[in-house]
Amino acid sequence: MNELIYVVKCLFITVALVLVAQIKVKEKTIESHITEFGQRSWLAKNIQQTAAGGARAAGEIGTTVKRSFSSTRDKSKEQKAQR
Repeated sequence: MNELIYVVKCLFITVALVLVAQIKVKEKTIESHITEFGQRSWLAKNIQQTAAGGARAAGEIGTTVKRSFSSTRDKSKEQKAQR
């Protein structure tokens, strides 16, 4: 029974937050204001830069690994050809 009460409370809080987020302030909803603030914040910019750096690093690592396997495979083919 306690679980059901918890679920009902969470549902009520969620519905209340969604309704409040739809209130318009200065021609925009509160939800829009919060979204814009989150996208423009310094934290979001830092996270974006970090993710871009991580993606670049992953690409460079992938290229390095691919070249390593290619050179190893080429050496193996050369050794087989010499036999």
